[in-house]
Formats: sequence, C-alpha cells, structure tokens
Amino acid sequence: MRSEPVSIKVRLKVKTPTAIGTGESYTLFSYAVKERELLVINFKKLIEKLKSTGRLGEFKELLKRFTPFDVVKLQNFYSRVVGRDEAIAVLKLEPEVAEYFKGKFARLAELLRGRNFKEYFEELGAAEVREAFKNPLTGKAYIPGSSLKGAIRTSLLNYLIKKGKIDKEKFIGELQRAFNQVGLHWPGVYSREELPTNFGELEKALKRIFNEIDSHLLCDFLTAVDSSDFGRDLMRFVKVSDFSPTGEVSTSVGRLRRVSRKGKENAFGFVEFVEPGALFEGTITFYPEFIEKYAECPLKVNPQLVVKALRSEYSKVLRWERDFLGKSPLPFTKEEVKLYQRENSPLAPIKLGFGAGALSKTFSDAPELRVIGNRHTGIRPEPTEISVMRGRPMGWCLLEVC
Repeated sequence: MRSEPVSIKVRLKVKTPTAIGTGESYTLFSYAVKERELLVINFKKLIEKLKSTGRLGEFKELLKRFTPFDVVKLQNFYSRVVGRDEAIAVLKLEPEVAEYFKGKFARLAELLRGRNFKEYFEELGAAEVREAFKNPLTGKAYIPGSSLKGAIRTSLLNYLIKKGKIDKEKFIGELQRAFNQVGLHWPGVYSREELPTNFGELEKALKRIFNEIDSHLLCDFLTAVDSSDFGRDLMRFVKVSDFSPTGEVSTSVGRLRRVSRKGKENAFGFVEFVEPGALFEGTITFYPEFIEKYAECPLKVNPQLVVKALRSEYSKVLRWERDFLGKSPLPFTKEEVKLYQRENSPLAPIKLGFGAGALSKTFSDAPELRVIGNRHTGIRPEPTEISVMRGRPMGWCLLEVC
C-alpha cells in the first residue's frame, strides 16, 4: 500500500477560444475603450496620473453626483486620460466588438436625449464583459483546477455507465415515475409554459435521483471516517491544481454566440476568452493509500483511468457537436486525433468553460438519463444550442499527461 500521494504533471493546450468566467463582469465604470483595445482601469495609477496632471478635481466633480445617466460623460473622460500605463489588463477586442463599442456611446447619448430610459438601461447592461480568471499579481489568465475537476467527475460517471457499474434501467424507471407523478412523460420536451404548477415536486425528485447516480463516485467508509456525503466523496482524494500559463498567454473580448441545430444564431453577450495556442501546466494528485484503505470504489482510480475516461467522454461530445453543427471543422489536427485515439495515449480532448455547462449534466452513455433545463427554461433531453466564438465551438483543449 502506498504511503505517499501520486502527483502527475499535466499540460493543457487551448485549441478553440476558451472562456472560464469568474462570475464577475467588467462594467462601463471599470474600463475604457481605445479603438481595438479594452483597458481595465487600475484606479490607483489613474488617481496618481490625475493628481500629476491637475485633473483630479474634474474627476471628483464628475463622481460627486454620479448616476447611471452620467456613463457617457465618464467614458468620454476615460477616453481622454486613460492609457496603457493606467491599465491592470489590456484586452484585444474582436473586430465585431470594436465596431459595437464604436457606436455604443453615441447610441446611449441618443437614447438619453429621447428620454428612452428603458432601452438606455438595456444598453448599459449589454456592455458588461464577463471576466476570465487571472492571476492578480501577473495579470495573466489561468485555468482554475475546479473546472478541470468537474470535467473529471463527469467523465468518470459516464465511464461507470459504460462499464455497467451503474444500473441504467433502475434510474430510467425512477425518472419516468418522477415525471408521471406530475402528469408528464419522460423522455420528453416541455416548454416552461407546459410545466405543471407542482413542478417543485419534480425538481426535488430529480435532485434525489441524480445525487444517487453521483453517489457512485462516493466511497463506503469505515466507521472511523466521517460518514457524511462531503466526507465520503471520492473526488476529495483527487486534487487538481490551478493551471498556470507557460510562456505568453493573451485574452481577448468576443461576442458569445449560441447556434441552434436549425442553424439559427443568437448573440448572447461579451466574454473575455483565452486565445487558442496558449499552454498551461498543472498537477493532478491522487491519494491511493486513502482510497485503498477507506473506500470500496467501483473503479480503481489512477492517472491512466482518468485519461481514458476523459478520452471516452469528450470524443463523444466532439462527435455530437460535429453532427449538431453539420460536420464543423475539428478543433484538433489529424495528427493530434490519431495520437489521442491510441489505447494507451497520454492525450485526451477536453472541453472547459462556457459551452461545457449543459454537457456537465449530461450522461452521454445513457441518453435516457439526460435532463437539461429547469422551470425557467423548460426541460428537454439534450442541449438545444452550442456556444461558439469565431464560428467554432468554445472551450476545447488538448490534455496531456507529461
């Protein structure tokens, strides 16, 4: 029995625009737009510059009675005084986004003059840019370990289904009964208007069913170990570090688009994303002593299993996306595909960030178990849209165990 943890070095190569959001956004108060760049303001440096140039009083006066109706004045002020030296980060703007901001402030001023306040506030909200994770000391983007760990969990669950370690028929029966109790049938597609008033009962049942499926990644501990679900989670013995860039990494601002199976495309919002070609490195650490001593797990967890599970899971996701979009170009070269398709390859495709959320709730080896959506969006058996940037599905990376 091992007494030491096993750590493996892992490299991630970004293949398509990848946006992993912090949940925060840059607003019109916190950035300035200069032609093809968005400058995220370092207010400490901005104040120092305003003091040295004698313009601090002008800034104070602007902020004294500041309301959302003064945003255009504020942005005009920023455009005159904020430069690269006063920026925490300088983000490139996609041509479409640069063009959007070019007419943005003229549009806001026009709405104010026409006292069209409803549209004015809609325009303000539409100017928010979803922020990507970045190191506060270096300003460089990184990939949070939690994002990769979630992909590992999803992959292991689907691998359990593939290997027959999860009783699909049992859970399909439970899903059908849960839907029948509120007057619906499963599988089926329902708009939010079609959902019954007692939909809360179904939500509770679905949560219980999927928690039970998820419990296949929980361990049966000896009495010496905390028996709560948190204490029993197998993934506690799989630690994933944050992934830091090796070499240069740049982020840009693009307009997220959602494409439906019918080809309809909708603009969704602005996101900061990591440019393809960026390389990141991190570690995955296993604690085999604890797994072997305290757990009776349906799979023997090791680095080889994780790569195999990721490869199995995301190869299917890749095929699903290509079918959905009508044979779109692969995010990987033919040589990379040949390499990761080998039985004992250290490579695996993986999808992270925006565009991977719906799939993280999907059991690809058991389509009958898919339940996507909620009371606000309706429910359906599979995602109905794909998030794209530059016409390519977002978030694809190539993982390599070094």
